[in-house]
Amino acid sequence: MLKLRILTFLAIILLFVIVFHLDLIRYFNMEFFLSEKNKLLSLYQDSPVFFILTYFCIYVFCATFSIPGAALLSLVSGFLFGFFIGSAVVSLGSATGAVCSFLISRFLMKNFVQKKFASRLKTINEGLKKNGAFYLFSLRLIPVFPFFLINILMGVTPISTKQFVIGSFLGMLPGTFVFVNAGRQLAHISSIHQIFSVKVILSFILLALLPWIFKWLIKIGKKLQMKYKK
Repeated sequence: MLKLRILTFLAIILLFVIVFHLDLIRYFNMEFFLSEKNKLLSLYQDSPVFFILTYFCIYVFCATFSIPGAALLSLVSGFLFGFFIGSAVVSLGSATGAVCSFLISRFLMKNFVQKKFASRLKTINEGLKKNGAFYLFSLRLIPVFPFFLINILMGVTPISTKQFVIGSFLGMLPGTFVFVNAGRQLAHISSIHQIFSVKVILSFILLALLPWIFKWLIKIGKKLQMKYKK
């Protein structure tokens, strides 16, 4: 098992070396997309099923290994696929990527972390066993920590995979809708300077306000929960 963990870790390191050596990150920027968006749209229209599956795999790869570009891919999904298909691709892709990242973290680090910090993690472990899905749901809605860090940290806790899937999928859904909706406006943009249109700005303002709105809703939910317990 130890050998398998070491091989997995080395494979991930090699993957990052290849990605950065080939400079694949250069394709994940708004300027590149705006210059190629008509070509991408044409490829999608020629072979929609194959294109969506390929796009989905690229999204899962980026989400799993925290490759910069998932946010841009979310926006582009809105432009290419429309709101409903785009939301489905992004929500399933981000959830699948998060679970893959979570499982890799669990396989590589859980036993070591739990043994090393058992006494310090006791309270956290008990809380996650009882309210793991809701706690994760809150973290996803109010992104105090980057999503990739949440995946890794949750992997070394006793939260079940089922709880992680439910909490992640539901918690990331509102942000997905806002990103995909904002991406629909890219159809009217031909240069990087035009991105600051009123509709796009409003979409991003909504995205920025979303965590605070949900933070307020969670507070109200907790107060109501305490009220009914009394």
